[in-house]
Amino acid sequence: MARWTTVSAFIGWCRNHYDGYNKQYQEPYAYPDPCQSACRKYIEIRYKLLQLFYDMLYQCTQTGLPICRPLFLTDRQDPGVYQAAFLNTQFMVGNDLLIAPIIQQSWNRNVYLPAGSDWFAYQDAQAPLPQKNAGGQTFNWYAPLDLVPMYVRAGSILPRRELEQYVGQLPLCPLTFECYPGPDRDYTLYLDDKIGTGYQQGKYRLTTIAQKTVPSVRTVTVTRTYDQFTPKETFFYVSLLQTTHAASVTVNGAAVPDLTSSSDQAGASALGASNVNAFYFNVSLQTVFVKVFDTASVLTVVANF
Repeated sequence: MARWTTVSAFIGWCRNHYDGYNKQYQEPYAYPDPCQSACRKYIEIRYKLLQLFYDMLYQCTQTGLPICRPLFLTDRQDPGVYQAAFLNTQFMVGNDLLIAPIIQQSWNRNVYLPAGSDWFAYQDAQAPLPQKNAGGQTFNWYAPLDLVPMYVRAGSILPRRELEQYVGQLPLCPLTFECYPGPDRDYTLYLDDKIGTGYQQGKYRLTTIAQKTVPSVRTVTVTRTYDQFTPKETFFYVSLLQTTHAASVTVNGAAVPDLTSSSDQAGASALGASNVNAFYFNVSLQTVFVKVFDTASVLTVVANF
């Protein structure tokens, strides 16, 4: 149950493949820990990353590319991705999130990271980003029920939302653009009302989020490239992972206040309550969080370190 659920959390159709001949219950809550906690953990990660799945669904309608992709589709230049041990046991969600599920009765597995990129072990905003791992290497993971090896390509931008127990639970569920250190890259975000057919009449929004890094400066530019839909959230967050405390942050050239406090919790609360663009540095996560009000078709965030 736990292994099936933690795999299905990262595919388009989340289901646990109930087998009535070999197990009594289909519902994760019918099982004790650690099964129940493992299922909850990865279902919650899925809900926080639902925007990524939604964006990949849009991309599928435009290009035919699937949500979940074999490594040879995203990193075809690397002979290592064709190894039999990894060909059918790892996959990508989009181009940048690598999933290496446990698909056998085992507590260990080898994980191959495609060459040509550096990779970061995914932390779900629960811990600081660890040091990067160069691609072209194989790592052995100890993987109990509550751990699925996940890696993010360096330079990637991943969209996250606040945790909801069902879509639409929160009156506002703002986006956070997680910006991983690495090469300059961009990401295309798709927004519509999620429930109707207005998108067929062109009622949606496309946004490009691009990041650029030069010594001591990280820049993120958010540009609406097609704008026929207005989300109910009037702001979003940019998180710059693996940083020090920024000396200053500007949005479209205007300096924004630093709300960093004596505790990370106080800083996060102050940023959430702010009615103007602002930022704070989370010491525990080594991350700069910037709140940006969505008031222009192009918004450029510049953090100086």
